[in-house]
Amino acid sequence: MTLPAEAKNAHQIAGIFAGETTTDILAKVLEGEPKWDALPTGTPSSIRILLEAALNKDTKRRLQHIGDTRIFLNRPSILDRSVPVVVGDRSARRGWFAAAVLLAAVVLLGLLYFRPKPLAPLESTRFEIAQPANAFYTDNFAISPDGRKLAFIAAAAGVSRLWVRSMDSVEPRPLSGT
Repeated sequence: MTLPAEAKNAHQIAGIFAGETTTDILAKVLEGEPKWDALPTGTPSSIRILLEAALNKDTKRRLQHIGDTRIFLNRPSILDRSVPVVVGDRSARRGWFAAAVLLAAVVLLGLLYFRPKPLAPLESTRFEIAQPANAFYTDNFAISPDGRKLAFIAAAAGVSRLWVRSMDSVEPRPLSGT
């Protein structure tokens, strides 16, 4: 049998999670933070601290077992300490979220800045090699490492010689001593 005073107190405490039915109230418990200002003004601080500890959304800061409340209720001096109970410290979560967003932005900017730059299109050079007068080409030729000269072997009057043509000139010239 429930006493009228107990029913009134239970209704006032349930008011911190406003709802028409028990299901509505339980849904509010799971959804959000309690409306602590809905508690009656005469609610003892020890009961307020106990409720805040029991309904804390952070599992590390919440009472873990109903037996824990018995300890608090049997020894009210535990609840009368002036140590504040932190309820759902969202500023710490916001700080970590802001740090994660900042880190992601720095990584993204770093990737954009240090990404490989597109290579400049290679310059192609087309040319014809004029055959030296009275000489015949052989199959061998070579381009200098810097790409500025072409060397080839041509035979004239039965003698093979090494010829060099600079890419910026039209006529090849024979190398002496070859």
